Amino acid sequence: MKKPKVFISYSRQDSRFADCIVCEIKNAGGDPWLDREQIKPGDEWPELTLNTLKASDYTILILSRQSVNSKGFVQEEFLEAIKEMKRRNRKYIFTFKTDDCEIPEPLRHLHSVSNRDNGIAQIIRAMGLQPPAKSKCNCFGVKTPVLVFLTLLILAAAGVAYWYYNQNYNP
Repeated sequence: MKKPKVFISYSRQDSRFADCIVCEIKNAGGDPWLDREQIKPGDEWPELTLNTLKASDYTILILSRQSVNSKGFVQEEFLEAIKEMKRRNRKYIFTFKTDDCEIPEPLRHLHSVSNRDNGIAQIIRAMGLQPPAKSKCNCFGVKTPVLVFLTLLILAAAGVAYWYYNQNYNP
């Protein structure tokens, strides 16, 4: 089975969501395209980006207050994806909401998903892939290094408190 090529459109402020979606699609056997990973120095990025969007099997539009209100290139990606969907006359765009943003008018007829309703897994299934039973991406939880740091910080504070108590109250 051919790996579906998946274009990810997002606002820079939504990079965490984009990275998570890329990880999940890779783990399910898809071939995601994310500008930060694919565009090389010297590439004509606007042309490369739009050509890649047109050549992809699917496009995921990450919708947030930042992306829908942006005046940046993400708006051009949204419009190009809509044109491409109309040209293909088939399921091509998936919308993933990161917050309670207003969905742009040309996309309102599409069912949007979010993390609250296991949206990434729904999108992966809609592309004909099977999401792994257990995610390896740890997308929206606290990252392991953060937990380790917080644990060490708490242990250090407890150690200081114990030392202080023994120095001042335990002769």
